[in-house]
Amino acid sequence: MIIRLIESEYQRQQEELAYRVYVTDTLRVLTENTAKFAGGMVIKANYFDIINKKNQQQDTRSGEEIVADIINRAGLELA
Repeated sequence: MIIRLIESEYQRQQEELAYRVYVTDTLRVLTENTAKFAGGMVIKANYFDIINKKNQQQDTRSGEEIVADIINRAGLELA
């Protein structure tokens, strides 16, 4: 009995995840098409990658190194 409840809950969670991924991917395609037409921007990351952070590499730089990189990429000079 308990095994069936666990299996049922797992199945429900997987279906919900599949639905969320489908909806967010569909919205992403719509926004990409709109951005191409109107010259806008889109978010680079997708929902599945965001919720599965284990698949993403951890940034090991210090805060100072990250700030210096952003300033450098923006072409800014600090006085």
